[in-house]
Amino acid sequence: MEKKLGDILVGENFITEDQLNISLEEQKHSNIKLGEILIKKEYITPEQLVECLSYQGYERIAVDKLVLDKNFLDMAGVKKIVDNTILPIRVIDDILWVVTDDPINYKNLEEFVAIYEALSVHTFVDTQENIRNKIKEIYPGIFFEESGADKGETEDEDEYINIDETVDLYSEKSPIVSIVDEIIVNGIAMGASDIHMEPQTKEDSIVRYRVDGALYEHYRIPQKWKHHVVARCKVLSNMDISKHLEPQDGEITFKYMSANYNIRVNILPLVNGEKVVMRILDQASALLKVEELELGPEEEILAREKLSRKQGMIIVTGPTGSGKTTTLYSMLAHVKSSEVNITTIENPVEIALPGVNQTQVTKKTTFSDALKAILRQDPDIIMVGEIRDFETADIAIKSALTGHLVFTTIHTNSAVGVVTRLMNMGVEPYLVADALELVISQRLVRRLCQHCKVEDREGLVQMKELYPEKFQDCDVIYKAKGCTKCKNLGYSGRIAVYEMFAPDEQLRISMVKGELEKIQSYKNFKSMFDDAMRKVKEGKISLKQAWDKAK
Repeated sequence: MEKKLGDILVGENFITEDQLNISLEEQKHSNIKLGEILIKKEYITPEQLVECLSYQGYERIAVDKLVLDKNFLDMAGVKKIVDNTILPIRVIDDILWVVTDDPINYKNLEEFVAIYEALSVHTFVDTQENIRNKIKEIYPGIFFEESGADKGETEDEDEYINIDETVDLYSEKSPIVSIVDEIIVNGIAMGASDIHMEPQTKEDSIVRYRVDGALYEHYRIPQKWKHHVVARCKVLSNMDISKHLEPQDGEITFKYMSANYNIRVNILPLVNGEKVVMRILDQASALLKVEELELGPEEEILAREKLSRKQGMIIVTGPTGSGKTTTLYSMLAHVKSSEVNITTIENPVEIALPGVNQTQVTKKTTFSDALKAILRQDPDIIMVGEIRDFETADIAIKSALTGHLVFTTIHTNSAVGVVTRLMNMGVEPYLVADALELVISQRLVRRLCQHCKVEDREGLVQMKELYPEKFQDCDVIYKAKGCTKCKNLGYSGRIAVYEMFAPDEQLRISMVKGELEKIQSYKNFKSMFDDAMRKVKEGKISLKQAWDKAK
């Protein structure tokens, strides 16, 4: 049977039985490692702990000299690495090499072996301080919670008072400024769309990043920094740092690696403190060419033809976070030229488009107010960020019928739902039928990692049985696996799946009559499921993602 750490330390005469018993008793009432307690009580030094472990056959390694692959570490995730003070090094001949300060904790080591699909583990040791310094080097801005008595007393609401006078929230040399900058930089580097700083308890907050639609916890903000981090976010986004009991909205312009990022910030008071959510808007990545939207061949030809029209309405629909803004901006960039006057009404302006006149609604100026003003600006092309009410819908549709090309969005679950929604707002069916040129509904689906995707033979057999016509000429489809390139997720990035129709004269007559069920049986109607199946056959998405998002 393997010896426990305490028995090893007593056996090697580093501590006495009494010192061990005192430390074990304290450990019962805390979540602190035995080694940390012994060091805190000054029964042993960190170096003596590592020396003792080396007597037991654990080889010491100079962790500060190691060159580690961040993608390899990301497979385990920074939270697991931080929580366990275990750094994976590499896998050689199905053996996972790691360095830790606690090689006796076999349960934690086994979890890492499972993550890396290894058969066993080879453990090196170094001091906790050295390993933590290496983790901070790889993940700048990472936080390690202080243990035991070092944490101090629990904070109370009085700590909000004069917070700006107790900590420097402005100087670039301030640790709080560095922490917030690193939280944002890490989010950008990971390709996150959103950053969440959430007060989980009165004592601490967690930082989570939304990557490819899913949230991942990365680290905790220690108790002593919790409120100061929120205050720094308020300073950056021009909010009132003295207000803690009401929601606030703001905006940050952040420069990283020669790129400009517009970051929308919302702060919401919760029972355990204030929650910060940042939406990262990459000015460059949102501007795709029409061909980069990955429409089907026929759909792209149809979209290009409709974009060349001088009047009519093009509507993009879908839930929040479905990529509608990207599609709209891509279309605006396509029609932009020195010969036309393009004006947009947005809430707010998300991406700056050179050559396009962009305005945004305010508390005093609604979409309909702004639209009335724009029509006196001699526009050729208009983009209305969203149609929510009859007045805006009525003005937009009449504009589309009087010589303007109008782009907009409506929140519905399908392309057909756009027609129903407009009619429910009170717009006359004949106006809707005459104005609509193109309707696109979309969802975002996780894209398969092209480095590690594997054949899905069972899925292909299933689809050939269910949809023989769609899959008769298909020899292979793929599913997710996971590798270092995709952080062991099996997916990398997202891709849109679309539903689309463009009314012809016969369909317009059906719409006026209220025969909306005919839209889906219309010869040129392309369902979202059809587009998802096409992308499954092309190896871009998995069958599971197609079923979950498009069925």
